[in-house]
Amino acid sequence: MVPKSFGFMMFLWVQTAANISVTGIIGSTVELRCDELNGTFILNNFRVIWQKEGEIECFVETYDSDEDLTSYRMKNQCPDFTGRTRFNEEPKEGKFTLQLLKISPKDEFTYSCVVLKNEKGKFTIHREVKTNLKVAANYSTPVLTHMSSGEETTFSCTSSHGYPQPKVYWVNHTDISLLNSTQHYTRAPDGTISVFSTLTVKAATGIKLECTVENEQLHQNLTATIDTTSPENSPSVDNTPSKTKGAVLGSVAAVSVVILLILYIVWKKRRTSVPKTYIAEHGLERNTYTLPAACHV
Repeated sequence: MVPKSFGFMMFLWVQTAANISVTGIIGSTVELRCDELNGTFILNNFRVIWQKEGEIECFVETYDSDEDLTSYRMKNQCPDFTGRTRFNEEPKEGKFTLQLLKISPKDEFTYSCVVLKNEKGKFTIHREVKTNLKVAANYSTPVLTHMSSGEETTFSCTSSHGYPQPKVYWVNHTDISLLNSTQHYTRAPDGTISVFSTLTVKAATGIKLECTVENEQLHQNLTATIDTTSPENSPSVDNTPSKTKGAVLGSVAAVSVVILLILYIVWKKRRTSVPKTYIAEHGLERNTYTLPAACHV
């Protein structure tokens, strides 16, 4: 027999703000945590249901220690989650963390773990934990190409298999200015996105351009440069994140300061260790005395 409270939960959604934010990579497994029960925990006194915000006709996953919910799950679990959910830890320890397998962009929702507790024979809401799931994927290293036609040169920058939709920047290294470009996006069956960006400029003897693909969700910046002034006339690629570049430059500067400080100390020490002479006249004789280094003024 299926608990009446579970049927009731199909139409229950407690309106509270999400208090957890999680980012999952497309195709991987993500954990939605729900394991912060307080006080003495007796498993038989609790029932749990995971819901997707706005969905009242089905649930993501559910748990009841007293009953076999296999048939109930087959009838009432949302089809998109069939075979893709499992509890990560032992519910008997009060941990109802849910693993969501093979995630995709369509899983990007706010989820709620509703914990019901038996109070004098009646199940009521004991607590609710909300998780806001964001989905993302890393973009590939940008590939730069160019082609000249008459008085114009067209540059293209491509990157693929990322999510969500990226931002693309073109920079002219001559004057460090941003250039206007056009973007075209395509979506793969798994939900990932590819971007194709083009930039057209007047033909010149040589130009150095930089194309950056930014994934804000993952704080990812991939950069490729093309320098048509080089003899090889071929693009050079740099996919180091901007923050990493700054850290490297900062480290180099710090090391340089330390080296200069060491050189100054060595120079100062050598200068003060050179023997000094004092010439005193005594009668008709000129006597020379060498002062110890420790007595130098």
